[in-house]
Amino acid sequence: MKKLFLKISNPRLRGAMMVGLGLCLCAFIGLCIYGVYNLKRLPQQTYFSEVNLSSKTYEEAKEAIAALDPIRLLNNSTIAFSYKESSLQKSFKDFEAKYNIQEVYADIEALIAERTFLGVIKELFDKEKTRHNISIKPTYSQEAITSFIEEIKFQYNKEPVNASMKREGGEFHFTKDVSGMAIDE
Repeated sequence: MKKLFLKISNPRLRGAMMVGLGLCLCAFIGLCIYGVYNLKRLPQQTYFSEVNLSSKTYEEAKEAIAALDPIRLLNNSTIAFSYKESSLQKSFKDFEAKYNIQEVYADIEALIAERTFLGVIKELFDKEKTRHNISIKPTYSQEAITSFIEEIKFQYNKEPVNASMKREGGEFHFTKDVSGMAIDE
């Protein structure tokens, strides 16, 4: 039966080899602990709006988003419409805007669920980190938008007028053209 290990007679070399083997084993154990710890957490460079959710669990991310109170922010936000000298400001409430926060939570769960142990370890050594942006998209009432357009279109819609030339009593009279405008519904 052949020997599996080479016999090292130099005690210094044997000691250095054992230290090297011990360091490799510690590094391996450290990587395993890191991988298991971060497996059920969001990846690095994960953001909701500008809030950093990196390495947070699902529950921690949910708490961080709830602290922002995005629904209150939406209800206190306005949108400004302007054309030339006239402008109009409306609240998002007027359009019956809503956030589907459950969709955001589902995106977070999906991001955590797609992570694998080897993926977490690979992510640790990636030079260029991928940024994950979780965004919340508001929904609006189509009826509210339509009624708003109906309300303002009479102020802004203009029929175009072509330039013309008329002759009256031996003189020519010119009228300039006027550009038209219509709100695209």
